[in-house]
Amino acid sequence: MHLVFDAKRAFVNGTGLGQYARAHLRMVAQHLGGQAMTLCSPFSRIPSFEEEMKEAGANIVFVGKGAFWRSKHLPKIAAQSAATAFHALSPEVPSGIQAPTIVTLHDLIPFENPAYHRFPDVFLYKLKSSKALIRADKVVSVSARTATVAARFFPSLSSKIEVIPPVFVPAPEWKSQVSTQYPKPYLLYVGSQDLRKNMGTLLRAFAASKIRHDLSLVLVGPLGSMTRSWQEFARNMEMEDQVHFAGSVSEAQKAAWYRGAQAVVYPSLLEGFGLPVLEALYFQKPVLTVQDSSMEEAGGSLAHYLPGLDVRAWTQAIENIQEMTPPKAETLQKHLQQFSAEALWSAWKKVYGLS
Repeated sequence: MHLVFDAKRAFVNGTGLGQYARAHLRMVAQHLGGQAMTLCSPFSRIPSFEEEMKEAGANIVFVGKGAFWRSKHLPKIAAQSAATAFHALSPEVPSGIQAPTIVTLHDLIPFENPAYHRFPDVFLYKLKSSKALIRADKVVSVSARTATVAARFFPSLSSKIEVIPPVFVPAPEWKSQVSTQYPKPYLLYVGSQDLRKNMGTLLRAFAASKIRHDLSLVLVGPLGSMTRSWQEFARNMEMEDQVHFAGSVSEAQKAAWYRGAQAVVYPSLLEGFGLPVLEALYFQKPVLTVQDSSMEEAGGSLAHYLPGLDVRAWTQAIENIQEMTPPKAETLQKHLQQFSAEALWSAWKKVYGLS
C-alpha cells in the first residue's frame, strides 16, 4: 500500500481546507505509517507541519511552482511511487493518474451561490471541480448537506459519493500556553470575512445589544475585501473599542483566543462543514451559529442555532450569552469522538481499499 496525496492545501492553506488536510494526513500517518505516504505540493508555508510529517516518515515532494505543476508532475510521481491510490484533498485532479483516484469534496458554494465569489474564481472552480469529480473513482463529501448539493448538480455522482466528516485532530500547537493578553471579556469569531460569512448581521446584532459596552467582539482570521466595510461600520457605530480585528494568527494564538472567549459566534450563511463550530466545542465554549445548515452536522445538539439573517434573534442571543453554559464534559466527549481518527479510520480504510 502506498498513498500519493495532492497535499498542497496541507502545506499552503492556513484556513479550513488546510486544517482539514493536515488533520487527515495526521490520521493516515498514525494508522498507516508515514513511509506509505507521498505528499506532493508546489511549496510549503507551514514548516512546522512539514517537520511533523518528515518525523512521521512521509515522503514529501515539492515539485516547484507554476500553473501546471499538477499536470506536469503528479502523474509521474504517482507512477514512480507505484501508488495504490491517489487522493486529491481538494477537487483538482490532473489527467493521466493511473491509480484509483479519490477526491475530497468540501463544498459547491460557487455552484450554489456564485455571487459570493469573483467571476474568474467561479469559472475556474467550476471547471476544475467538474473535471475532478468526473475523473474520480470515489468522492468523499465532508457533510451530508454537501453530498445533497452535489447530487443536484452532478446526478451521476450518486454511485460513487460517500459522506465522511472531517477528522478532528487537535493541532499540536494548541498545547502551547501563549496568552492573548486581551484585557476585556469577549465573544470570538474565527474565520475569513468574506460576504458569505455574514459579518453584517453579527456586527449589527452586536451594535444593538445592551451588553456591547461590557463585552468585546474579537474577529480572528484573514482580513479580506470586506474588512474595510466592517471596520467603517464599527467606527460609525462608535464600536472601535469593542470590535477587535485580530487578523491571521498562528495555531497557538488561535487556541489562546478560544480559551479566553466567553462564547464563540459563527454566523456564516454557507459552509461545506463548519470546522470552527467543532473547534469551539473542543475548547468547551458555548457557540452560536446558523440553523438549517451544515453547521448542524458539526455542532449536533451542543450548539445554539439561529436564523442566519435575523438580526433581532442574534441580538437577543448575544444579550443572553452569559446565561449559556458550556457543554457537559461527558456529552462533549461523546460528540467529539464521532470525529476522531479512531472512529473515522475504518471508513477511510474501505475508501483506500485496505482490508
